[in-house]
Amino acid sequence: MDPEAGIDDYKAYKRNFKGGIYKPYKMLVDQFTEIGIVVIDPEQQLFNPFILVFDIESLLQRLHSPEDEEEGESLRNTMFTHRHKPVSVSVCSNVPGFRCCDLVNFAGTSRFIEVSVEFMVAASEEAERLCHEKAHSLYQTLENITSDALVNQKQWMVNKVARLRKQLDRYYKQLRCLTYNGSSYDLVALVREGLCYYLKKHDSTPMAVKLGNRYILISTEKLRFLDVIQFCGGKTSLRNFLRTWGDSTLHGEKLFFPYSSLTNTEDLFREELPAYDEFYSDLCGLNVLEEEWIKFERLLTVGLTENEALAELKLHERPRTGREHYEILWRIWEENNCEYLYQFLLIYNKSDVEPLMHAVINMMKHWMNEEQIDPFCKATLSGLAFPLLMRNLAKAGLDKDTNFFCLLDRECYDLISDSIHGGISHSFNRLEFRGYSKIKEHRYGPDAKTMKSVYAFDANGLYSGCIGEFDQCLGYYAHRKRETNFRIRTVNGKNKLALAWLMWLSKVVLQQYVRTMLCLGGERVCVVNGRRLFADGFVMDPGETQGTVYLFHECEIHSCPTCLGEEKFENDLHPLKKISHRQNYQETKDYEQLYYKNKDVKEVRVMWSHQFKQMIREDPTVRGFVESIMLGPPEVEREVTEQRVVELIRAKKLFGFAEVDIRVPETLYDYFAEWPPLFAKQKLGAEDLDPRQKAFAEKHGLLKTPNLNLVSVMEAKKTVIHTDLLIWYLEHGLEVTRVHSLTQWRCGNAFGGWLNKIVVGRREAAITGDVLKDLTNKLLANSSYGYALLNLAKRPKVKFVEDKKLDKLMKSRYFRKMQQAGPSVA
Repeated sequence: MDPEAGIDDYKAYKRNFKGGIYKPYKMLVDQFTEIGIVVIDPEQQLFNPFILVFDIESLLQRLHSPEDEEEGESLRNTMFTHRHKPVSVSVCSNVPGFRCCDLVNFAGTSRFIEVSVEFMVAASEEAERLCHEKAHSLYQTLENITSDALVNQKQWMVNKVARLRKQLDRYYKQLRCLTYNGSSYDLVALVREGLCYYLKKHDSTPMAVKLGNRYILISTEKLRFLDVIQFCGGKTSLRNFLRTWGDSTLHGEKLFFPYSSLTNTEDLFREELPAYDEFYSDLCGLNVLEEEWIKFERLLTVGLTENEALAELKLHERPRTGREHYEILWRIWEENNCEYLYQFLLIYNKSDVEPLMHAVINMMKHWMNEEQIDPFCKATLSGLAFPLLMRNLAKAGLDKDTNFFCLLDRECYDLISDSIHGGISHSFNRLEFRGYSKIKEHRYGPDAKTMKSVYAFDANGLYSGCIGEFDQCLGYYAHRKRETNFRIRTVNGKNKLALAWLMWLSKVVLQQYVRTMLCLGGERVCVVNGRRLFADGFVMDPGETQGTVYLFHECEIHSCPTCLGEEKFENDLHPLKKISHRQNYQETKDYEQLYYKNKDVKEVRVMWSHQFKQMIREDPTVRGFVESIMLGPPEVEREVTEQRVVELIRAKKLFGFAEVDIRVPETLYDYFAEWPPLFAKQKLGAEDLDPRQKAFAEKHGLLKTPNLNLVSVMEAKKTVIHTDLLIWYLEHGLEVTRVHSLTQWRCGNAFGGWLNKIVVGRREAAITGDVLKDLTNKLLANSSYGYALLNLAKRPKVKFVEDKKLDKLMKSRYFRKMQQAGPSVA
């Protein structure tokens, strides 16, 4: 997708502003609670406990001869020299009757992958049967609720239970197939050898989520392939993962395998363990038996004590030397009476998958007991962050009436999403020498001081602090525009009182869903019996064929005779329509009568704005409800000047996002010379660089044509800035030359509890020395901030298709690339 394309060119994905309030993803436990079913022990009553862990081993096949590689290196920057060829797979699961499956690919074909898929599908079917038996009482309760709802004509409850049951069936139907760090290696190799072809043959057409060259998720109806390392808070070794979640009695010895010595499947029939030197790895550049010992010795060489070196390596005892590891491998070979190398390969496979399965089960139990969530319902830990963040709101009682996040209309969505451009890293991009480099030499000239030390700083808990310590935008937004003197008239483009009245009807008076054309996403019609109906609100009782239309009339627009008085009503003209107020009022009444001609309408009820305002003034219940739902920001001043907007922002009385022209005064250029404070996207070419940067670009063939880049500047036009940041700019002397618009919200801190929970988790992990749990909490905090900024529209869509459908896809303007994924799948 072209990063410079306008919004009209974004046709590779569908943006649907269908209206309604944003409803966060809800876990299964929460959905059962909504319909009155309290799951006391989710781990035993609800969650799917079955998993399957697999690991493949590959030999490195050389793609070119050494002579070809030497010649190729002179012609291109990157050249693939080897490829992973799967030679064995080891599968272990906790599904009764499907404990293990070990296969070796002697023939060099992909048949062993098909056998593995057949085993996984059969295990999935058995796991589904056992899950249904386990959840029999829940299914029976759902049946009872459905029967009661049918008797009481509550069709909405019938539909809700049906959706929940469908979701539960789909959840039980999928068996989680897990690998450790396999998204970059195992899954890539399996897909290349025909995994998707065999999945379609024995299950269904797979769906994939791909990030770069990694397969984050491959999903079918019965199987769900995931990488456990995506739930670990960062890259960590299998040994550290087992130390955190595993059973120490199952770890056994760390085994090694001489991958580099295998060149073809015939080597698997070697009758002795390869020699010590054959454990040398070309990828690591050392003998894998010596890796830990080399790191340990290196730390001792730089002056660390043995205990400090062990702490740095996160080890509890002195690592073994390479020879000691080799002696252990010999002992295992002899104890298991290995005659061929492939027998040792199977032992090596099992030494990973069995402890990994028990460790993953322990991790699942932790998530199920602590958070009441199955971690593998999402593809990554980052995907879990936002639902957990929303659940924190529910626990704090802040999600009532779902008033904290709403779907934005197109205008506001584009305004904010187009302004998200990240920041520029100003660290580690210069070469500085202690005792040589000058400090701000461009400013002080010969008098510039010499640098005596260089320090690097990293903010701790930056993203979690942004969420937990700063105010967020709450409620529904209001838009102030320069063209209308920054006057608030509507909320999300809709009448504020009309929204409040319809929510009052829905949640208090009628206690049922009201279909509305005033929904927040921009939809202007109600859909009734498949037909479009223009109305503020519409309610149809269960079992009825006709319903009630609710209309909200604003007194100024519809010429209310009560508010105008008799003289103005009879003699004055409507300021917009230029007809008499009486005529305008009569048109309103005629419009009301048209609804009775609609066969879907039984009754029409009207509320005038002055009537609802009177209800708010006189009825404390109505007043409290309207105040609690926070429909839009507080009206500080109804109509203001441009200068007054800046003053109110500086006084922290307006909160949200401002679209402004802003610049640094020339008198402050020297002050901000090292770091211009404003950011903008501009096209840069080689001619825009200084001589040193230009020479580097020409040497490496960069910026041959101007590219769109994020740069720091002294002046920005029509840039969208959060009011908190704008206040900082104003306090540091920057000037706002023009305000184009202001998107305003109420402010408040909704996520303080989430921050406290993360901080407590990280402190406990630091005390116990559990690095993995510390990283997990850190990633949860960072992802809860960053996940919402992801532009999913720019993610490529991965499809597995047969050859006969390939031509049509390749002709699409959005086609990027293809790769062979099996015998007849591309």
